[in-house]
Amino acid sequence: MSDAPAMWSIRDAPGKGLGMFSTRRIDVGEAIFEEEPLVLRYRDEDGVHHTLKGEPNAETAEMIFDWNALPCNTSSTLQGLFVKMSRINHSCVPNVHFSYHLDEGIGTIRALRDIAPDEELFISYCSDFETRDVRREELQRRFLFICHCSLCTADDSTSLIEDAHRRRLLHLLSLIHADDSPSQTSSIVDEALIAISSHMHLNETKEVKERAKLAHAACLICFGGDHPETVGALTASKP
Repeated sequence: MSDAPAMWSIRDAPGKGLGMFSTRRIDVGEAIFEEEPLVLRYRDEDGVHHTLKGEPNAETAEMIFDWNALPCNTSSTLQGLFVKMSRINHSCVPNVHFSYHLDEGIGTIRALRDIAPDEELFISYCSDFETRDVRREELQRRFLFICHCSLCTADDSTSLIEDAHRRRLLHLLSLIHADDSPSQTSSIVDEALIAISSHMHLNETKEVKERAKLAHAACLICFGGDHPETVGALTASKP
């Protein structure tokens, strides 16, 4: 896809340095831009360090990679450094999603919801399922900043409700992987998908109630139509 005319611009984001902002309305599921990684490496390798071994700025380069790398496979063992995408700041309630197409070697940013013109774009740097306290600790330890997103600055009662919702969703996902009973797993998947759709603000209409169709709808928003995750979900949704 072409970046012209671009749906985004990079400019000052108060209190955060630079940030990426929408330049027009962006619809949910719309691909905002694509980018090839500048560097790809597996987490258990020291590719950047070895490449720059002996260079005076090797340690700085390693730190930049660790702070800005995005996960490029489901286990997060493959990580990539993307120049433009590194300008997208963090929020615990992100409005865009990053995905990586391994076969094509392309990363894509898509809208998780409708985005208004001149709205800052955010991805999540940490787990989507942890509580506020755990997220704060992770962000401070890994990225050396305190998050001031709408969720982290919400009142305690709102935060407790959201924490409970995220813990429940994480529990459901862990049960899906652990349960060997097809009938039990089926009901857990149903509940988890409905919870995910609510978390992503998907409409729970009659057409998407069926779990396979709901999974496909979620994949379309996050990955686009040609990503392997979406193709697999579409195949599963067919009679």
